[in-house]
Amino acid sequence: MHARGNLALDEKNRLVGEVEKRVLAFDGLKTVYTRIGEQPRGMSELTEDTIGVILFEFADWRSRPPAHEIMDAIRAKTADIAGILIEVTAPRAGRRPANRSRCSSARSTPRSAGGRQQGRGHSGRA
Repeated sequence: MHARGNLALDEKNRLVGEVEKRVLAFDGLKTVYTRIGEQPRGMSELTEDTIGVILFEFADWRSRPPAHEIMDAIRAKTADIAGILIEVTAPRAGRRPANRSRCSSARSTPRSAGGRQQGRGHSGRA
């Protein structure tokens, strides 16, 4: 998740928490991991304005909708959060174990915007 300006930890927590609450409402996810605040160096796909990341792992494919449907639904359910850009994407090959996804949001303008999928398969990021 990204934000412009020097946000206090409480504000980052509020913004990331709103996205997390919506992600947790989805069936078909096995685990959800949320990280708020400064991100570790070396995660090249993250920009300096990243305020948080939500990683999720899909449940077994036999007991859930297809991954792309879940990711599309997450985009739709988070698109109305003002001031946040949500990117729901699959990790690049070799970056994370199969079946993992990421949810990232950016507060770049006062309006909301949906993300885009960067991969296919059982994993992604939002």
